[in-house]
Amino acid sequence: HHTSISMASPLLKALFPSRTYAAALIAFVVSLFVQRARARRLGASLHEERVLRAAEMRKTEEQRAGRTRIERELRRLMVDQGNFHKGLGEPIGYIESCFRERNGTPRQGGVVPLARSTLKLTTNINPVHALEGLEQYSHVWLIFIFHENTNVTRGVREDRPSSVVKAKVAPPRLDGKRVGLFSTRTPHRPNPIGLSLARLDRIENGTLYLLGADLVHGTPVLDVKPYLPNHDSAAGATAPSWTVEAPIVPLKSVEILPEAEDSMRALMPTLKYYRDYDELRALIKQVLIQDIRSVRRRKYDQEYDRDKRKSKARVIEDDGQPERHRVSIDNLNVVFIVVDNVCTVVIIENDSMLENEASNNVLEQEGESSSVQIDE
Repeated sequence: HHTSISMASPLLKALFPSRTYAAALIAFVVSLFVQRARARRLGASLHEERVLRAAEMRKTEEQRAGRTRIERELRRLMVDQGNFHKGLGEPIGYIESCFRERNGTPRQGGVVPLARSTLKLTTNINPVHALEGLEQYSHVWLIFIFHENTNVTRGVREDRPSSVVKAKVAPPRLDGKRVGLFSTRTPHRPNPIGLSLARLDRIENGTLYLLGADLVHGTPVLDVKPYLPNHDSAAGATAPSWTVEAPIVPLKSVEILPEAEDSMRALMPTLKYYRDYDELRALIKQVLIQDIRSVRRRKYDQEYDRDKRKSKARVIEDDGQPERHRVSIDNLNVVFIVVDNVCTVVIIENDSMLENEASNNVLEQEGESSSVQIDE
């Protein structure tokens, strides 16, 4: 205010006679205070709105998490009763993956080349004989069941009894735009069967060690087929442009705060799939650069980026910090924020909740060991 008054004073003297100068100056000062008070009230109103919206989002996420836990229990019950795989065939084994939850699991095979997983055959067929010769191939096709679909349990739910699959879906890459389900690889299909391409690292004792698979832990696998480069790659094949270059603004980079890196180093001995720090660090960056946020959360962050640039102040949640997102990788809980299209990992901690959770326990139900041998 002092600066504004000192700058305006000479101008007021030139515009007004001496006897009205004082009155003009007083009016100018009063107008400044009125504008300042108005801006303060507007800022308080915006902050209150953001606090309410953040609280509502947290409530919605808590409710969604509760529904997810219930649906997992229903899926497990369906497996116990033998209804889950009905009509789809019996799995030959179950995936053990570094991705413990759907959130963060790659949406296509090969998108995250460092993603580790294993598949141990559980059929009555001799696995050593059945897998003989497969080691000569570099890649394999995995035919699997989308066992984590939220709509597979609707047939046993009274509140959502319909099992009808929607004809149109909204792929994340299209930022909310809907297209026909058969023009996408959405998990929500009439028959929840998926196809994934993975690199075959090695085979040991009836277990396939895979890299780059886009499968969540516990995924039932129906079949394994070798990838034939001469036949499985079509010359001159075309696809919509959004499958190559999505019509959304990509993330610029992924940064990891020093304290998060220190935590990651300390937690390395507790991991199941990774022993090399550089490999794990690169994996986290490969996962997050894909922008794993939902369309709703992405737009929420973008809205606050716009508000921040306008007001030059970052008041995004009631604690004054950007919204935090999380993803589970191996036994780690990775917490990150996205500001101005730069993803920053702020916390890396041991995900004790997942270790104690009973979800995805098909492996234990089948009597299989969930341990994974890792090359030192």
